[in-house]
Amino acid sequence: MVQITNENETWLITRLVLEHNHYLNKGSVQNSQTSEDHLTKHTIRKAGMVQMAGDIACAKSSNVDYSWYLGYQNPCGLNPEDVQGLVNYLKQLQLEDPSFFYTLQVDAKSSPTNFFWRDGRSKADYHYFGDAVVLDTTFRIGLQSMICAPFLGLNHHRQFVLLGCALLLDESKDSFMWLFGTLMAATGGHQPKTMLTNECQAMADAIKAILPDTQHHLGMWHIQQTVAQHLSELYQQSGFKNLFDRCIFGCQSEEEFDLLWDSLVNQYNQPENECLKTLYILRKKWSPVFTKGAFSAGLQSTDDCNTIRTVFQNLMREDMTLLKFAQQYQKLAKELRKNELEEDLCCSKTSPLMILKGSSLEKQAADVFTCTMFKLFQEELRGCLSVAIEDMGNTGTIAAFKLKEEGQKDNIVKFCESLNQITCSCKKYESVGILCVHILKVLNAKNVFQLPSQYILKRWTKSAKQGKVPNDHIGVAEMTEKSLKVRKLMQKALTVITKSVAVEESYKIVEDCLDIVLEKVENVLKTKLSQDKEKDVAIVYTGNKGMETQTVVSAPPFQKEAAEHRMRSKSKRKLEDDVSDISCRSMDDGVLHRQPPKKAIKDNERSRAISSHSYFAGDCSQQPACISPRPPLPSQPTVHQFKGFSKPMGNLQERKKQAPDAPVSRREMETMEMTIMAKVKEMQEGILRAINENKKSLP
Repeated sequence: MVQITNENETWLITRLVLEHNHYLNKGSVQNSQTSEDHLTKHTIRKAGMVQMAGDIACAKSSNVDYSWYLGYQNPCGLNPEDVQGLVNYLKQLQLEDPSFFYTLQVDAKSSPTNFFWRDGRSKADYHYFGDAVVLDTTFRIGLQSMICAPFLGLNHHRQFVLLGCALLLDESKDSFMWLFGTLMAATGGHQPKTMLTNECQAMADAIKAILPDTQHHLGMWHIQQTVAQHLSELYQQSGFKNLFDRCIFGCQSEEEFDLLWDSLVNQYNQPENECLKTLYILRKKWSPVFTKGAFSAGLQSTDDCNTIRTVFQNLMREDMTLLKFAQQYQKLAKELRKNELEEDLCCSKTSPLMILKGSSLEKQAADVFTCTMFKLFQEELRGCLSVAIEDMGNTGTIAAFKLKEEGQKDNIVKFCESLNQITCSCKKYESVGILCVHILKVLNAKNVFQLPSQYILKRWTKSAKQGKVPNDHIGVAEMTEKSLKVRKLMQKALTVITKSVAVEESYKIVEDCLDIVLEKVENVLKTKLSQDKEKDVAIVYTGNKGMETQTVVSAPPFQKEAAEHRMRSKSKRKLEDDVSDISCRSMDDGVLHRQPPKKAIKDNERSRAISSHSYFAGDCSQQPACISPRPPLPSQPTVHQFKGFSKPMGNLQERKKQAPDAPVSRREMETMEMTIMAKVKEMQEGILRAINENKKSLP
């Protein structure tokens, strides 16, 4: 063992112990050599880190941005091909799953050192079951002995779920600060209630700094593993193991724990054992009698301790590359999620057996809890038969009861009937999340035959995964309505997709439904687009003293340019039609006059008004915008003066008949306008002469 300390910004080796405090591996020489080589490489890597850190780690640590890089160069560089293979695989997973998240940390030389990833399903599982999280950094993979740091949770069937995974090159505080900061960024910033880890001071310091609202405890699997490794000879003795397990799980009070621990140390003559000393110092972080008030979802039980190590044990091999590990991790996640789906189906199709006839409380529990949790509830309910209850009287509105079990310490239950609140000194509900036998006994004695809703923990119910997964660190106020809708739909779609791929039949159902939904959505979009095209610009015709006004109803800004272009084209075509109409009118119906164009009329200052040429019959000053009464017929010679009026327009009319869509040039339009004006003027003069002649001929 090598102990390194920092004194006055100088790193010193203060202790060196060459002897082993445990028995060496009794396997083959080759295995022993491999173990020694692994330990040597790990020690060299640690020493190299200390040397490279130097003054940066001790003098400038407060200025280091832990979220981006390490403040020193890691001497144990990774294989570039191995790193690139892992990054490429993570990119591929991100393309397949839009909710997939991954990141990496680099050192002072921009070399990758630490990695983290989680998929969309892990994010949802963290939301539902991230109240108690397990992190075990004792696993090693690859030739560089890279640290595998998986985050585990417990679902509503008490099955392990993967909440994310990290690969670390070292166990420095910087690395853990980055890791926990990244975890918060990947899960929306929701801190776990409790985090169970192996013993590591750097990790403990990082949790305190990054996760101040999280209670940090040592996992029971780590305590048992530590004792088995460092006290292997004693731990193999049944007497020592039984007494040690009694210290862990059999104590009812802190005083009882201290007495049993002293008995263990003295009975086996281990007062100076460093391992036992360290465990006693850290007892408030791992002993259930000290931590029973913190929620752990029952992860400190013996069965869970044995399961945690087996989840990743098979993946820990020295020849495992980073890419292979990531692939095996995804394969393990798929297998665990398939097991969860099978349990979901089992809960929906089967009805659990009842142990009490006509018990509405038991029936209620069977309806809300999953099958696994209902069995645990039934064990507590069955235990009521062997518990004696004693009424201790009331203190105000709070009634107190003493519960006695054979071979167990008495527990006190306090019940406030007016507020429907109840607590027990055993703290099982606070630590596990289900009501204990003592509370159930009191509820039965008080004739309460329904579980209070506030004591039904949703994470243990069949509907545990119902509800919306909150957004990431982006606040709702910073997101548009469209973004919120997209996230909501993606979360629902992800849930359906992840469940459907497990069975081929369900996959086909989802695929067919998606095709139908896509077709309906496209039809709605096409209809909406067609309606928008018709409504983007509306032309309102209003008569105002003979002036025909074209008004553009307000259109969206991006449509104004197109609308103005269409208005100009429409005005131009109307001008041509008016010119053609004038040339074709008969002189028998009236005489045409042209009024000079007036200014455009504006509508609410927002809509653009376009004026058109207006043609009037009769005297402009007296009868605008109307056809004057028919004057007396002119004499025959006068009429003949206007027979050729329509000839200048003849060519244009013929051309429009032959090619209606043929464009008319600006020059042609100006020529026609000048010709019409000259003819109209000539016509006006002729009409006036004809009127005068008729007046003279009248008696």
